[in-house]
Amino acid sequence: MTAVRRALAALLLMACRGGECDPGAQQPCALRLDGGATQRGFQACTSTGLWSACNAVGTCSGAAGALPAYSRCTSMAQCGPDTCAACGHYTGVRNPEGYEVCYGYCQADGDCAPTTPATGVTPRCVLGQCTLLCAAGATCPRDSRCLPWATTELVSANPGFEGLCE
Repeated sequence: MTAVRRALAALLLMACRGGECDPGAQQPCALRLDGGATQRGFQACTSTGLWSACNAVGTCSGAAGALPAYSRCTSMAQCGPDTCAACGHYTGVRNPEGYEVCYGYCQADGDCAPTTPATGVTPRCVLGQCTLLCAAGATCPRDSRCLPWATTELVSANPGFEGLCE
């Protein structure tokens, strides 16, 4: 097949698919949110060969830097746009003071790295929410502490970790 025929065949194939993408392909994208914040995301190529809307993953960042992931909070408004993070309690840990924390939404563990110094912690994306597993002697970010697991089942399921950073 000549180069001209290959080019024409490729163009015809693109025209039949909508000319946008190969079904099943993915690509990174960014969402622009209210207040100047942005959030990383991805687009997937649909069966019709067109890119989907940008699906948010990970935490957001704003004009002044990262939004307050892993900070104590008392309301959703303290955590940035509601598409980025939520203020809530982690389940499965002993939290007698009832602390709430801004946890970012995620799709993969890499979306959950803390933006402030921390040692002995491992970021994890659990059920779409960023958490920080902490080992004995861990220094959690933002002067928070390691809240111990609430049950022996969680201790067994997370060997080497004492609990979650508050």
